[in-house]
Amino acid sequence: MSATQPTLVSQQEGVARRDDGILIVLQNNGEQSLAIQRTNSVVEQLLGYDSGELAGRKLEAVLGPSTAMTLAEDVEYSDDAPDLGDVLSRQREIRLRHRLGAEITVVCKVTRLMSEGMHACFQLVIPNEHETLAHRRLHDFIALNLQGRQQLDPVTNLPDRDTAKHFLPLLKNYLSESDVESGFAVLRIDRHAKSLARYGAADCTRLLQHAANCCVSTFRREDLVFALSDHTLALVLTDISRESARLVFNRLRGNIRAHQIDFGGKPDFSVTVTICFDMLNAESSEDLLERCEQAVAEFDIEERNGLIELGH
Repeated sequence: MSATQPTLVSQQEGVARRDDGILIVLQNNGEQSLAIQRTNSVVEQLLGYDSGELAGRKLEAVLGPSTAMTLAEDVEYSDDAPDLGDVLSRQREIRLRHRLGAEITVVCKVTRLMSEGMHACFQLVIPNEHETLAHRRLHDFIALNLQGRQQLDPVTNLPDRDTAKHFLPLLKNYLSESDVESGFAVLRIDRHAKSLARYGAADCTRLLQHAANCCVSTFRREDLVFALSDHTLALVLTDISRESARLVFNRLRGNIRAHQIDFGGKPDFSVTVTICFDMLNAESSEDLLERCEQAVAEFDIEERNGLIELGH
């Protein structure tokens, strides 16, 4: 689909990065067990297994003794108790066991996925070493070119529009010389004109602040949020594929809508947003800020909670 013919999409799932190792694990509270549902080839090669060979095995089969003991002691198999996600989120590293017995220390990120039937489901992500190095270089570039040079929006305390317009071309040039992909989006508070007429400008700043807070809580520390106007934000997801960026932006829309606030005399006011995105390292990414802004501005003002994908 061309940039002039955006596609509306809707999808939600856990997110992993290109070339990361992935284990999907089910927690069965009735059986008090943690079972591997599936893995990808990166994990299988890392641990010395053939394709599909780990599916159905207990998670402890691939864990080093210290990590297995931590899970045995701390994971509880009842409602409202620490589960696998809670326990692993507190671990900076875990130890895996190769098929031949050697232990491997890895960083592990855990994401809670939609439940499989009655069982809790988790995605364990092991960052690829090459990708981790590329990510560190990108982080250093962002620190050098953004931190200390940014102007902050007084309402959201986020880097402002001028900062975004200065920084984004620099980031695009950097990405063109690296193998790291990054996603970019403009987020619009839906029905802003109606809210402005009904509640006033001062109150409506709370809607933008709410959306900004949800962005910060949904994204990783190295992702970026800029304040463009009184009802729009610019978003950068660093080191991510198009497919994963789509999933993150879908999850963000859901998070913003689900986190109701006390606003306008309603204790359960629901904020919805429309997001337009493309990849910063795509060939069509020149003037991407302006094109995304134009796409959300042209999106039907009565429509809500849309995701528009350019360049796809």
